[in-house]
Amino acid sequence: MQRSSATTAVVTPQAVLLEFRTAGIGSRVLAKLVDMAIQLGLLLVLSISVSLVGGGSTAFIVGAVGIFLILFAYPATEALMNGQTIGKRVLSIRVITADGGPIRLRHAAVRSLIGFLEIFALPPGGPLALTTALLTRRSQRVGDLVAETLVVRDKVEATNPVFFNPPTGAEQLSLHLDTTGLTHPQYGVLRQFVLRSWELEPSARDELARDFCQKLHRVGISIPDGVDPSLFLAAVVFAHQRRFAAGYATAPPPTSAPQTPMSAAPPSGMPMRPQPAVPGPPAPPRR
Repeated sequence: MQRSSATTAVVTPQAVLLEFRTAGIGSRVLAKLVDMAIQLGLLLVLSISVSLVGGGSTAFIVGAVGIFLILFAYPATEALMNGQTIGKRVLSIRVITADGGPIRLRHAAVRSLIGFLEIFALPPGGPLALTTALLTRRSQRVGDLVAETLVVRDKVEATNPVFFNPPTGAEQLSLHLDTTGLTHPQYGVLRQFVLRSWELEPSARDELARDFCQKLHRVGISIPDGVDPSLFLAAVVFAHQRRFAAGYATAPPPTSAPQTPMSAAPPSGMPMRPQPAVPGPPAPPRR
């Protein structure tokens, strides 16, 4: 039980650390039972349809195609539903790749095929998948190991919000940045970088910051000449949070930077460790 509810960490190809809560064995079993009940219902509908068609080659083709779709294609719908089948969605769990990304059709197809062998074809069936999940560090059955996937909880616990002030040396830039082209998932990655960049080696931090700046340029957010990439990313994070923060919904842009800086200017070559900032002043009353 301790393993099934543990937190697992993965590192993306962009060297970003992501943490997920591993799905429990119980929730996975219940999700599979829900999916099996749906599949059983579909098989009953298929048998009735085949009986109405009658005998002959047409009934055989309809039955064979229907069985294939129900047993193999239905589990593979994870690739179309953000890593979830209906059962997984009911139990709030989903499948991701081993590097934290969304699964693709090939991942779902491998999991579907091996899952059929694990549960229906090979004795002792279901206990084989259960035993494998219990013995692996990240609760992976054979299908997960071959497809390089994980099953994690879809819902995460609430965390305390962190508010940012404009970084020292880029106050005016932070207040006038347009982050319209930035999506919330992209903001989440940048936010993680700003919060954790001080843990990286200077060379690795600078290289990753430059890579992020190139990606921001593609969505219309360009770094001005002479601005440090890490400083620019901190400014983007502040600007995007300020754009959606409730306290700034109706407030006009401040004419000066808040008094509490996000961090003091670090010595040359030292990483910048951001600190939580005080939210800005409330909006003035309307007349």
